[in-house]
Amino acid sequence: LKEIAGIGTTATRAEIIKKLQTVGMVDFKKNVFIPTEFGIQVINIIGDQNFCSPQMTADWEEKLQGIEDGSYKGD
Repeated sequence: LKEIAGIGTTATRAEIIKKLQTVGMVDFKKNVFIPTEFGIQVINIIGDQNFCSPQMTADWEEKLQGIEDGSYKGD
């Protein structure tokens, strides 16, 4: 899917999930992630911000790749 391409590797996502569990934002029960009260509070505070968008992350990753390989010309 183009809209989520470039938002990290499987290993990166696994580390993010592990970190969310470590800081107490999610619990994992019966193969389901359940947000904790703390996690819900964070979602309510920052959930609608543009920097939370998977599309923005994918765009950044694409631009960073362009910088790395020399194809990025700027916006």
